Amino acid sequence: MVPISGGPAVSDQRDPQGHDKARERQIAQNESARQTTGAFRVSTFAILIAVLIALALCGWLFFTR
Repeated sequence: MVPISGGPAVSDQRDPQGHDKARERQIAQNESARQTTGAFRVSTFAILIAVLIALALCGWLFFTR
């Protein structure tokens, strides 16, 4: 390959020791943790809404009887 701007060719920029794979693995782990945190937040919010609705229903039934 012929370098365009005097730098190394694109194929020469690959890391032969596998650091790219380690970096990609770390990115995947970080993304997994971020998704887990987001799912936990959504679940907590859904449970909170369900509890509030149940409390409102119980209060409404209590005061209408």
